[in-house]
Amino acid sequence: MRARSHCAALFLLLAALAGGNLPSAAAGRPDPNCTGKHVFIGVRGSGEHSGFGDTIGAVKDRLQRTASGFTGFEAVDYVAVDVINPGNWIMYDASYKQGVEQLTNALYLKNYQCVNNTYVIAGYSQGADVVAGTLNSLWESNSSVDRDIFAHIHAVALLGDPRYNSKDVSVAAVSHKYGVPILAVLPSDHGGVRPVLPKALAAKVRSWCMPKDPVCDLDPATAAACATVSPSCAARLAAQTARHLAYRITGYTTRAADWLAHTDSPYVGDWHGMLLQDKKLVYPVDVHYIGGQLGEKVATVDYAALGCSGQWFLTQVSAHAIVVHEEITKNSHCIPEVDITLTPVGQGVLDYKVSTPVSATGQLHRR
Repeated sequence: MRARSHCAALFLLLAALAGGNLPSAAAGRPDPNCTGKHVFIGVRGSGEHSGFGDTIGAVKDRLQRTASGFTGFEAVDYVAVDVINPGNWIMYDASYKQGVEQLTNALYLKNYQCVNNTYVIAGYSQGADVVAGTLNSLWESNSSVDRDIFAHIHAVALLGDPRYNSKDVSVAAVSHKYGVPILAVLPSDHGGVRPVLPKALAAKVRSWCMPKDPVCDLDPATAAACATVSPSCAARLAAQTARHLAYRITGYTTRAADWLAHTDSPYVGDWHGMLLQDKKLVYPVDVHYIGGQLGEKVATVDYAALGCSGQWFLTQVSAHAIVVHEEITKNSHCIPEVDITLTPVGQGVLDYKVSTPVSATGQLHRR
């Protein structure tokens, strides 16, 4: 969100929407025998009117420096209208819709060029709203083409999502939440807190909100001031915007890039297994592993037969295994905290081992 003149943005928005100059999918049928590309697609934030923008540009730059396998880097071209003025929400909704259309068309075009393409996508601020909206639309669609494109999206990174939902399992660990996302306060056709993503979506998504970022973590006083369009609201948002612009310098873009680069992780996915504890107690376990960096929440776990559930935090990483720290958050009669070693032993199989204070072993199988 950056304070700029809105006239040029409005002109471009009206021209794009009225002129119908969005790129259309190539005619004909996709080639099923093509050699697919691994493509990064970035969607910039509000007030960034060209290319990837600073924040998504930093994600792209890190991928280009550190990741292998990417054969394309593309920015979605849309207005990304400025929204520091709360009176701009009609323009914001139109800009959001154009962004969804542009991103969808880009994916359609790539799919028609080659059905074997795979994608990772990142969005910042308004771009995060666009990316999440597009992903949800593809997931809910009955079109076989839409569902096929969805299946070829390997991972999604959202930064500063204006509809950020801190209760969603896709979010990165943030220990201190302060407020609400801005679209839960300001009027918008598709506003409000983003609904919790279904597992099929959440497994692909990682979302970061920097504490006290006014776009995704609006403080209560500003939320109250922005309940109606007012000069006080605009002044508060302008004063707090620096926090929203700091995702690159605070390392969040690095985390997002590393998440996107490790989508082929042997640990990411939904898992089920049977465990043997102290050579006498047998019970099932279900894990939803979304991945992340050291110290972050990387998974949720459910021991249904024991009536316990909790979360895993990544504590150690080696070439052959990882260690996660389990914290039980439901039903404290289970051991509240243990360290678990997970070791890949085959395609879609993980060895599970706890040594202390009890012995528990088993295998997890990817669903």
